[in-house]
Parts: sequence; C-alpha cells; structure tokens
Amino acid sequence: MDNINVITIDISLAGNKTELHELLKNALDLPEDYGMNFDALHDMLTGYIPATHLEIYGAYEVPDEMDDCLTVFANVLSDSAEENPGFTYEFIEEVGEE
Repeated sequence: MDNINVITIDISLAGNKTELHELLKNALDLPEDYGMNFDALHDMLTGYIPATHLEIYGAYEVPDEMDDCLTVFANVLSDSAEENPGFTYEFIEEVGEE
C-alpha cells in the first residue's frame, strides 16, 4: 500500500485513560471533537485516518492500574485493523536507545 503514515507513540507517558486518549489524539492528529473514549477511537481508526501503521511503545511501563484500559485499547486496535485494511499496528517492547 502506498503512502502509509507511520506513527510512533510512547504510551508509558500516560498515567490514566484520559492521558492515553490525549496522546492518541495528538499522535493521530484527531479532530478537536474527538470523543476521548474507545468507541470514538474505533470510529477514527476505521473511518477518519488515512492509511496508518501505529507503532506503540511503553505498554509494559504503564502503571498497573492501567491494565484493564490497555486490554480494551488492544482489543479496539485489533477490531479496527480487521475492519480497516489501511490501518495496522504493533506493540514494540522496548524504546530504542538514544
């Protein structure tokens, strides 16, 4: 597929669900009226964004209280990728060294 946007996000910077949605909103350049919830994220990933590959770092570094949130996030990504062949993603275990 031509012209795929590769977007990298470090979700270890999110301490809660709201911060995760802020990171996603900024990284994916979502509209101001983005609903800041997982249903809205699914809508954006399946009908708003252009062809995109999302590289997700830091999933193993978020606080334990974010575990349920990350499970839902991973499910939304999976469902969105199934529905939108122009959207792909991967969780990358370690952030590259600087």
